[in-house]
Amino acid sequence: MFGETPLVLVETPEDLARCAAQLSAARVIGVDTESDSFHHYREKVCLIQVSDAHTDFVIDPLKVPDLSLLNPIFANPEIVKVFHGADYDVVCLKRDFGFTMRGIFDTMVSAQFLGFPKVGLADLIHKWWGWTIDKKWQRHDWAARPLLDEHLDYARGDSHWLPAMRDLFLMRLGKAGRLEHVIEECEALQEREWQRPRHDPADFYRVKGARQLDERGLHVLSAVYRFRDSRAEEQDRPAFKVLPDDILWELASRRPTTLEELAGLLRRNAPFVRRYGEGLLAAIAAGLSSDAPLPTVAEPVKREPG
Repeated sequence: MFGETPLVLVETPEDLARCAAQLSAARVIGVDTESDSFHHYREKVCLIQVSDAHTDFVIDPLKVPDLSLLNPIFANPEIVKVFHGADYDVVCLKRDFGFTMRGIFDTMVSAQFLGFPKVGLADLIHKWWGWTIDKKWQRHDWAARPLLDEHLDYARGDSHWLPAMRDLFLMRLGKAGRLEHVIEECEALQEREWQRPRHDPADFYRVKGARQLDERGLHVLSAVYRFRDSRAEEQDRPAFKVLPDDILWELASRRPTTLEELAGLLRRNAPFVRRYGEGLLAAIAAGLSSDAPLPTVAEPVKREPG
């Protein structure tokens, strides 16, 4: 499916130096990332896939944490970096590695401007090349090692096709008179920064249904949200795997004050009561008695799993 294109796994500083030297001579490269947001409290970029006309590179930042050799490539506007849905990748690469981004072309933005009914990368790859991406790896824990062959094939597939896809879109965008619009949008994308602080006191407003709660309910929601966040950080797990948002909302809405009430409310989720019952009741009590002003609402941050 990848023809004669070799796959190079970059796991040492020497590997990275050779990779950077080759990519510095490229005119167009495809770029994608894989992160571990579905498995760990603090997400991080675990793989960077970069493809030029000759090679698919899979760069392992967990093995080579100093990726400064790549910054001149990402900062060079003469080397086109083709992403699909660049927003999330750009902010993560800036956040984790301090990259400067110039020369971005986004194939998802292009597909949207052309009015395609399906703009997902898997849909577009299948449309033009007939290759079906195995979606079972979309939520893989990309921090896990070793990397197996099937992991590497999935990862390289997200960058391998992007330079050729850009060529297809350039022709169609030119004919449709939409190319300048896409360029303008891509120039805006490359300026994006990771805006969300690690502990934003207004994050609890993101829970679905928060706006339906009264002021006391919001205080309780804030308290149980903070409790969940602290448990998630301790366990290095995503917060939603510790306590789902719908349970937080139920607690803020119903406000149980005893273990019996809590067990009755969460009767289908008994493990939550055993693990967190006393802590949740303490958080609910703190919310019920709080007279602190509620925080102002933070601006939402657009986020896509890697």
